[in-house]
Amino acid sequence: MNYILFGAGVTGKKALYFLNYQRVECFVKNGAQQGEIIEGKKVIPYSRMIHMNLTDYIIVIASEKYYMEMEEQLKRDDIKNYFIFQTNIWKEFYKNIPFYWIYRTQEWLTYVRLLSHYDIKTLKSAAVYGENEMLPYLISELLFQNPQLNIVEIISEKKTAKNCLGIPIVDLNQSNGMYECLIVNKRRNDQNTEFLESIVDKRIIDIYDIDCLEPRFEYKNLEMYRNIHKGKRCFIVGTGPSLTMEDLDTLYAHGEICLSVNKIYRCYGYTRWRANYVGATDPLVVADIIKDMEEGLELPQNLFIGDNNIHCEKNVIIENAQYFHLRVEDPVPNRPRFSSDITKGTYRGGTVTYDFGIQMAAYMGFSEIYLLGIDHDMRGNVGDDDSHFIKEYTHQSEKEKYNFRSGAFELATSAYEAAKIYSEKNGFRIYNATRGGNLNVFQRVNFDRLFIEN
Repeated sequence: MNYILFGAGVTGKKALYFLNYQRVECFVKNGAQQGEIIEGKKVIPYSRMIHMNLTDYIIVIASEKYYMEMEEQLKRDDIKNYFIFQTNIWKEFYKNIPFYWIYRTQEWLTYVRLLSHYDIKTLKSAAVYGENEMLPYLISELLFQNPQLNIVEIISEKKTAKNCLGIPIVDLNQSNGMYECLIVNKRRNDQNTEFLESIVDKRIIDIYDIDCLEPRFEYKNLEMYRNIHKGKRCFIVGTGPSLTMEDLDTLYAHGEICLSVNKIYRCYGYTRWRANYVGATDPLVVADIIKDMEEGLELPQNLFIGDNNIHCEKNVIIENAQYFHLRVEDPVPNRPRFSSDITKGTYRGGTVTYDFGIQMAAYMGFSEIYLLGIDHDMRGNVGDDDSHFIKEYTHQSEKEKYNFRSGAFELATSAYEAAKIYSEKNGFRIYNATRGGNLNVFQRVNFDRLFIEN
């Protein structure tokens, strides 16, 4: 399997190097001269190309000015295995190619690298679900890795593709299901998740699913927390201004199990309450925790750190802390995913309450989760005294680096919605016991009434 570039001008040269020089057989142009060479590749006339065995090639129309006429030429000769190269391909590449974050470094996945994680050469037939501007390049790579692969159809919600290598384009209702494997080329959302979950008799390769790309980051030791508090209730304590010391004293007096976040321990000098579990994922916060550790401040007994940020602290490992993997995806326009297995990591939702708190609480088996001190109000700067429940939460020496506003309000709201949907499907409930604030996703309850004995 090789490419033939139909067009030998400036656009053709761009396509030559974008598509991988070694995979290009030759250029084709009308009126090519015998022995003509461009960029080390031979140039043959169109009249010669149509007598070749074209089943072994993918033809790429590479002309910004004449691509419509060239496409009509291929159609007249009943040639279907072609697509049109885009001159703005780099813009579409970064918009559509899957990516993920490792240690706060964005990793873009070419289809060559991505599909190498799967044994494509063993497949006999496949369908592709979802279309975008990079669809021809995805299909090309599938055929390069397995020239014998029969790509039966492209399943599209909008059916907007004009031509993609002559493969039939159908909508969800028209799919005949006569394929062995479904290649998912579309980020999951509320609409297509139901369709994908209905496919139970076929192999699914979801190219946007980073779960299959990061197995080396699993923390098997976290298995000990699975259902450790099954059937009980817990409180996830935030650090918003609505939280009071009296609230913490109430939790202490009633022996409530509490998960909390970030630098909650900086209030320990004012209360006997201690969080059972504390998590942090922000690199700035983790750096402060390390500084506090070095200065001898009392840290949480069970401290969890998102490992995506280890490098930001020059590889300082916090003694006795437990690490979990934070999977940083870009879910937009969908909601973040919710982890059912903390050993494989949690999903980023724009707030540590989601990144650690709610996903960890669900994994621990709590049947009732109450949110407290989670104001969901991001109007002020992160380091402002009135952004947290105690003035000493952000030290004076730290205020400069926290002199910004969080830009993740919409993402956090979407994450809370994802948590609510997951909880309703999996038999536990999440309530908002925060006084005031702007978090209206969950049913609100009165914190003080939770401790009135029936």
